[in-house]
Amino acid sequence: MRANIFWQNQFLDQANDFIQDRFPYPFIEMNPDDMAEMGINAGDLIEITNENGATQGMAYPTDTAKRGHVAMVFGSPAGSRGNVVNPGVSELIPPEYKLTFGNIRKLADATPRSRAVSFKSKE
Repeated sequence: MRANIFWQNQFLDQANDFIQDRFPYPFIEMNPDDMAEMGINAGDLIEITNENGATQGMAYPTDTAKRGHVAMVFGSPAGSRGNVVNPGVSELIPPEYKLTFGNIRKLADATPRSRAVSFKSKE
């Protein structure tokens, strides 16, 4: 997923204090009910793992996320969704650059930086 606040991707905004304060970690949008079941709060640091790899980010509650689905921002230097999607293409296997299955676990409670984030809808 892309976010309107970033120009193309967050790599280009690493020196922009406004953007880095707004999103100090790559955000992973989650359904609030899923978060409650998993003991995850807004701003907690989480990890997604699967057979392709692992990535980390900040839990971001949103009612637009379907139960059982998450969406991770594209192109962050602090955590890449590319770490958990399949590694390549062939004529027999279609690429899955934008979706994959994974396990989610909480790594840590919200940090002082992520507690300062507003979790008001980005829209």
